[in-house]
Amino acid sequence: MILQQPTTNILYRLNLKLIFTIIALQIFGLIVLYSASYNSLKIGLEIIFFKQLAWMSIGWICFFIFTFIQPKVFFKLAYPLYFFNILLLIITLKEGVSFYGAKRWLKIFSFYLQSSEIMKLSIVLVLAKLLSTYNINNKLNFKQLIKPLILLVLPFLLIIKQPDLGTALIILSIGASMLIFFTLEYKVIIITGISILICTPLAWNFVLKPYQQKRIITFIQPHKDPKGIGYNSIQSQIAIGSGQIYGKGFKKGTQSQLHFIPERHSDFIFSVLSEEFGFIGSCLCIFLFFLLFSICLQIAVTSLSGFSSLCVIGVTSFIFWQVFINIGMVTGILPIVGTPLPFFSYGGSSIISISAALGILSSISYHMRIF
Repeated sequence: MILQQPTTNILYRLNLKLIFTIIALQIFGLIVLYSASYNSLKIGLEIIFFKQLAWMSIGWICFFIFTFIQPKVFFKLAYPLYFFNILLLIITLKEGVSFYGAKRWLKIFSFYLQSSEIMKLSIVLVLAKLLSTYNINNKLNFKQLIKPLILLVLPFLLIIKQPDLGTALIILSIGASMLIFFTLEYKVIIITGISILICTPLAWNFVLKPYQQKRIITFIQPHKDPKGIGYNSIQSQIAIGSGQIYGKGFKKGTQSQLHFIPERHSDFIFSVLSEEFGFIGSCLCIFLFFLLFSICLQIAVTSLSGFSSLCVIGVTSFIFWQVFINIGMVTGILPIVGTPLPFFSYGGSSIISISAALGILSSISYHMRIF
């Protein structure tokens, strides 16, 4: 049997389906962001479109740098990157910059780094490395679950302390997705479920801040405080509903252009999309994400190592849970927790972390015949 030698043709080895899907999402995102920041001179949003372009350019540089790095390098760097990010989270709690009562950013020259965004990628790599050392043919028992849980709980507690419930939940969701993919013993799943039920009231009383409790209560009864904590949810749902089938048109959304939608350039950008492009535009957005996830899963299935497969599952869940939580909170089916929509919401740290994550996924695809 003659083995086929790896091709040296760069275009052939690049996953063009992945690249073109990312480009389509970014173009759609820039169109919506431009509308969200249009006519915003008085509140200083007019420059975010051009900043987003700059961050996306840097993101593509990161993407291709990571693409040409062999996956075994990420395997070696998993633990150093994880502990470096733990250090960044600790420094953020002590020296970070506060916005809206949350200390989530480190100021580095004129750039604000959100270290919790980088942790999403670090948790993928470190769990992929740890789990790849286990026998994938055997289900995880309690003893094997201790190390992954420690790696998950440590950043979770530091991020909750900021406080940033949305990112903390995504960290847990990424870990849970990777563990479920690896498969757990049935008794582990049952006992974990019971533990969650028991710990929920404790978390409500001792972990959640008062404003976070109000958000959950408002999620159940948004009209109880329509001018206060329920305002964001109500205005978002009004915008989405008013878009109907075809939408009101580009830059013609009354809720967005008249500034009724809060944080319309970041957490609530899907509301702008739905109002101006309607149900069809919303479906197009969801379809593009579905296409991205299907490409990711195809790479996971064809990966030649456990570490690579777990990395792809981690990156996919990283993006999936952000999309799910963001769309869920702006449509009113989930509480508002402040999670950006990938490729659409404005934010440098988010763009860089997602670009780097997809770069690792691209690297696995690119080096598939080598590693």
